[in-house]
Amino acid sequence: MHDIPLFDSLTHPTLDGTWIGSVPCKNTLPELESEMAANKVEWAFAVGMKGIGGYALEAYADYIRSASQKVFPIAYYDFNESDTGREIARKLENILQCGYSGIKLHPGFSRIDLRSQGLREVLGEAGSRQLPVLLCTFLHRQTYNASPCSYVDFGPLLNSLPQTSKIILVHGGDVNLLALMEISRPYRNVLLDLSFTLCRYERSSVDLDIRYLLQQFDQRICVGSDNPQFSLARFRRRFDELAAGLDREKSLNAAHRNLQAFIGVS
Repeated sequence: MHDIPLFDSLTHPTLDGTWIGSVPCKNTLPELESEMAANKVEWAFAVGMKGIGGYALEAYADYIRSASQKVFPIAYYDFNESDTGREIARKLENILQCGYSGIKLHPGFSRIDLRSQGLREVLGEAGSRQLPVLLCTFLHRQTYNASPCSYVDFGPLLNSLPQTSKIILVHGGDVNLLALMEISRPYRNVLLDLSFTLCRYERSSVDLDIRYLLQQFDQRICVGSDNPQFSLARFRRRFDELAAGLDREKSLNAAHRNLQAFIGVS
């Protein structure tokens, strides 16, 4: 499988090369591109995170766009429950004008209740602009407006969205992987993403779940590293291991075709 090019659904190169905790590291775009070349990762989302690595909306888009045509910038959407529809539209238009390929919503960092009307408005407005949304599904050790959320809350959320919405469920529900696949299966505008989960739970029962998804739902998933949390070398190795023996067409779908079709690139 090593000859199959990968589309990394989640990387985080930063403007100043640092990552969480402001610890200096080689977390730059040139370093990412070097890792991509060494591991046959041909495309990647570069996702900005508010308050990390010097992130600023316009500067980050310029930084990513100036270096590579196959690394696509994703904006951190600065969610505020009190935003009016006009303010949501203004933020999204600004993101589009900066040249971003999508937005990232992080319920933990932004303290978003998955049942909130504000979240539905943001997702709906993004959908009307054909702007894909990366929605984090890692719910552990986090509190949302003092009310714990569950992966089951994604069902009513997805059901409330128009068909124009394009949603990538980042990390795929981690240890709730199969459950979230069943929840999202009716919605053809939703991809289940395996970034972080692919590497984090190595040699656990989750490996069996991932192999099952690759076999049975190859057209509904995408893969990624969550770099710099995990290296692209490890991402490459894990994909090759888990896709070993899989039909080549199914491997290609999960490796890059699904994400390419989702955002309209080749």
